Amino acid sequence: LLSTIVPPWLLRYTINRYNRISENVVLEYAQEEIKRIEGEGGAIDHEASLQADIATHTALFLCVQTQSKSKWGLFDSIMKSLKECGLQTIDVRSWHPRGADTMMVNEIYARDTHKIDANDSAEVQKRLDDIKLKLESAISQPDSAEVVVQKWYPGIVEEVEEYIEKDDSSAKTKQPPKFSIASRLFAEADAKLEEDL
Repeated sequence: LLSTIVPPWLLRYTINRYNRISENVVLEYAQEEIKRIEGEGGAIDHEASLQADIATHTALFLCVQTQSKSKWGLFDSIMKSLKECGLQTIDVRSWHPRGADTMMVNEIYARDTHKIDANDSAEVQKRLDDIKLKLESAISQPDSAEVVVQKWYPGIVEEVEEYIEKDDSSAKTKQPPKFSIASRLFAEADAKLEEDL
């Protein structure tokens, strides 16, 4: 009788205890992230910074596509090299079939945090080539891997430019746009990825 009561109770106790511990860890990380964002000026300043970069044509949006053989830690090394290159990931999709010696395909939409003139094609091409070399180095499969880094021009950029032009032509004080630029970028990247499926 005792063996039918005690083990389930101990199991429930152990599961609940570790759930509380994991909730505390997640809460700690969330609070650290909030502090980090507030330290950088917060979400409002992020939107203002994004709008200013679009207005001055220093916002560079990229579509990165990789195709390589699957291996342990490959996706982590790709994401780490993107971060080292100064890219903020907007959305990521990864495809790979099951089995041995399969090809892994990643499609990543990102924003470059380096301030360059997005209209200067030579400067943009140099930046794209630098990112491509860094990714090829991270993948480290020179014979089989393919990496394509190209400029992505989301439709939200045109909307922000139109908003800025309209705002400059009026005598009113500047009001922030009624939409979140970052969330619209994510939605557009997500729609583009869904379209590719």
